[in-house]
Amino acid sequence: MVDPAHVVDVEAVARAQLPADAGPPDVDPDDPHFWLDPLRFAAAGHEVATELAALDPEGAAGYRARAQALEADLMDLDGEFGAVLAGCTGATLVTSHEAFGYLADRYGLEQVGIAGVDPEVEPSPARMREVAGVIADTDVLTIFFEARASPRVVEVLAEEMGVQVDVLDPMERGTGADYVEVMRANLEALERGLNCPG
Repeated sequence: MVDPAHVVDVEAVARAQLPADAGPPDVDPDDPHFWLDPLRFAAAGHEVATELAALDPEGAAGYRARAQALEADLMDLDGEFGAVLAGCTGATLVTSHEAFGYLADRYGLEQVGIAGVDPEVEPSPARMREVAGVIADTDVLTIFFEARASPRVVEVLAEEMGVQVDVLDPMERGTGADYVEVMRANLEALERGLNCPG
């Protein structure tokens, strides 16, 4: 059982203005997926290390060193995303639900979700028509659906609009997969599927 006294609340980090940003994230306040922004995830790592160091002063140096190592890995990952998506600023990212707001905000993409932040909510016919209009107007090539989720709604819309489908993983459920590997797979899917103006 989790001891509530030892839970680290990283919401402030998720919503904060980071040194690399011009301002706080422009993301739906109900979107919890801050970890899809590598720089925010690195900042959360430092918060966790600080809390662990307070609980275990003898291990403090180790916690801080591991947080620094994590930050270095995530900075490298951010550099990979930035390089691959450099020409994609303003590209439309159509997803089955709006789990990728932090990622889109970090790399200058415009997320359009068929459903909102909650993947269990079925989109209305009006919303489907609205997204179809966005796809047509912005020459979207791919609609992305989440790993471990049914692609049914996405496939119907993709067939109707003559576009492809591909998978993005929001890492909502623990699978034991390595974070960096999953994010690199996401980056490959974005590189394949986005219609980038640059």
